Amino acid sequence: MYLSEAVRKVRSGALGRQELQAPTLRHERDGLYVYRDPAYAPYAGRLSGGPLTSAIRRAHLREPLQSLGVGRPIPWLLRPYPGLDRPAR
Repeated sequence: MYLSEAVRKVRSGALGRQELQAPTLRHERDGLYVYRDPAYAPYAGRLSGGPLTSAIRRAHLREPLQSLGVGRPIPWLLRPYPGLDRPAR
């Protein structure tokens, strides 16, 4: 989620306490877990809080990794960019 999307969802009431407290780690199968960044630390640009929310996401990721006993994970990141799903003009 990006900052503008998070702000829009909070204002509309679509992002509430349940979404903010949702689990961020999901077990898919043996040896495969899916981590979702917390909704309270959306992606943001450098001038709109990006370094701060990035630090929060990194700190938040440490706990699930430690709980799994993971020393050297193999990250596979998917960070789609906004607007790529729009048709070309």
